[in-house]
Amino acid sequence: MNIDFHAPANRFSYTGREVQPDWVATVQLLVDPAARRVTDIGCGGGLYSAAWADLGAAEVDVSLPGSPDHIRGYFFECFPRLLETERARRPTVEAVVGALGRAGFGALQTVTVWETRKRHHDFRGLAADLLGRVGRSILHALTDAELNELVDFIGQRLPANAPLVERDRWTIWSGTKT
Repeated sequence: MNIDFHAPANRFSYTGREVQPDWVATVQLLVDPAARRVTDIGCGGGLYSAAWADLGAAEVDVSLPGSPDHIRGYFFECFPRLLETERARRPTVEAVVGALGRAGFGALQTVTVWETRKRHHDFRGLAADLLGRVGRSILHALTDAELNELVDFIGQRLPANAPLVERDRWTIWSGTKT
């Protein structure tokens, strides 16, 4: 899927989102990125590439079921083709580990990080974000009618008047250059 994340029409869809402090804190527990080369694989609009740079870096998974804090799982339940899109744009664990090994990295570690993406006062806030495709490039693969169908689908599965804490799951690989 091709999308110009920086085009004026898309300026609020992804690049305006900020990396949350829980992601930053986890990264800093794992590695001091200052002056290290970092590769952001599957970087989308580059939000986390910029975060790595902000942390001082020298350079710059997926089919979980939907839940109140993992909204993305509902995308794939409602529109299974989106899961294939997601899988196609992300490398497999084996590919990442293999590439790191070929590049001379050893002592590889994998950590799963749950980043608080956004807090919504209720479903209406989440629905507005989804309908605006805010920070979710994969939603650009849906027509407006399909997007409305998705929001209705998610709305039937979540409480309407309760706060929602939306989270994203990240996998971070780290290793030592041998």
